[in-house]
Amino acid sequence: MRRFLSLYLPNWSIDLATYQRKVAGNEPSSVTALVKSVAQQLIIERISPAGYRAGIREGMSLTLARAIMPMLSVVSYNETADRAALHQLAVKLLVFSPFAGVEPERLDRGASKIFDGILLDITGTERIHGSKQALARRVHAMLAQLGVASRIG
Repeated sequence: MRRFLSLYLPNWSIDLATYQRKVAGNEPSSVTALVKSVAQQLIIERISPAGYRAGIREGMSLTLARAIMPMLSVVSYNETADRAALHQLAVKLLVFSPFAGVEPERLDRGASKIFDGILLDITGTERIHGSKQALARRVHAMLAQLGVASRIG
């Protein structure tokens, strides 16, 4: 019987943008919005948890979001780069499993594609990693080091 470890990355796009800002030498903001141009208007595609708590929602115009939070850090959302970076993360996770694959995209309420899951095939890895729980802790620690929020099951 095959065994899998499912990784759900609830803030993948925001975590990626934060990481990229750090690498570029910029100070990451606690409130980040990823925006996309739709009908000559910038629309929020992804929002950090702090922005969500402040009342900013996906699908909201950037103008309205800035009215709620003037110091909002804005980054252009690139769906293709987002998915490519998730594939790169899956490759890094091959240290834990002989197979790591990105889960198929799903659509959010605004019909935008969301990429936020990775599956690890952990069949036969118990001798190397011990229990599934021990492996999950190691994977979670690695993702936390990279600044990626995760839920693992």
